[in-house]
Amino acid sequence: MNLLFNQPHYQDLHQARTARLAEQQKALEDQLAGASTSGNEPLVKSLEHKLWLHKRLGGITGSTMPVILGLSRWQSPYSLWCEYTGRAEHDSEQTEAQEWGHRLEPVIADKYADLTHQELKETPLYKSGQYPFLAGSLDRVVTDENNVGTRIVEIKTTATNYDTDEVDEGGIALKAWGQGNKYDDAGNLVQIDSQVPRAYLLQVMHYMIVTGIRVADIAVLMNTNTFRVFTVEYDEDLAAAMIKRADEFWCKNVLDDVPPARVESDVKGLTPAKGNPIEATPELVKSVADLAAVQAQIKTLETQEKALRDVVCGYIGEHDRLVNGGRDLVTYGACKRTAFDSKRFAIEHPDLYNQYKTSSFYRRLVVSKSN
Repeated sequence: MNLLFNQPHYQDLHQARTARLAEQQKALEDQLAGASTSGNEPLVKSLEHKLWLHKRLGGITGSTMPVILGLSRWQSPYSLWCEYTGRAEHDSEQTEAQEWGHRLEPVIADKYADLTHQELKETPLYKSGQYPFLAGSLDRVVTDENNVGTRIVEIKTTATNYDTDEVDEGGIALKAWGQGNKYDDAGNLVQIDSQVPRAYLLQVMHYMIVTGIRVADIAVLMNTNTFRVFTVEYDEDLAAAMIKRADEFWCKNVLDDVPPARVESDVKGLTPAKGNPIEATPELVKSVADLAAVQAQIKTLETQEKALRDVVCGYIGEHDRLVNGGRDLVTYGACKRTAFDSKRFAIEHPDLYNQYKTSSFYRRLVVSKSN
């Protein structure tokens, strides 16, 4: 594969970056040693987490691969670039979901081992020998009699088998997760299910690229009471596309220090400077025209939706369902909603209202009607 990283320019930049990170890591390790000696347990935990995050700056990891591919719901390529280049720090505070996922990881690993009759082991941070800009922090691996890893095991907890933003050929919303693998009493896999969220598929594919292991299981605890295992096998074409994109991001963006294009989530918190317009490029002129056309289509569809809702709801009237041969077409039930009347409260209790009201800043995009 013809990669940018193979060029001497990027080899030198990568080595220099690796040396800088090693110096910073040494400083963190010294701080950690001092905190451990003093018995400052909260500081020890904080420094351990910072050290773990710092080690991940040495390359693209499994959790950051979906980000650079533009498939993350939580982060943009630009904000990730800010972290890799030191312009922003990673949010080191654990969410409750992350905390409980970490606490439950050994329990889920034990359940997987019981189900599959496999031996698992924990592993340190992997660095790819073939692609030094790729790294992976695996949860567990299955080992053979020679203690060689044969299967990656990624452990997840999730609140529900939620819908994705994808639909099938009939327009029906897909589930993020399938029904899971089927195993016999001896722990042998008899039926494979690989229907998992895209971000997790890319994560374990990344680990397969880094380690050379060609199969991965995702062990998932759903809603605290449903355990499922899914198997993802190596895909050469997908792996090649992932490596190519990671190479471009690492070399052009991180090593050359060129920012990726920003998206709305990157700029919506910025305070705009009044009276300071920016001239559009020809590409941006077309993008604005396309946006205006899409917005017009949405407005037309919303008008059509309103008309169709009126027809259906008007026919249903006081009934709760519309059926066809006993099969539900539409339900139109009553739902209770409690709301706070802020306008009335402001009139009747102005002092309290002024004491507790807050204001927030937001930006609103308005496309000129001339488009």
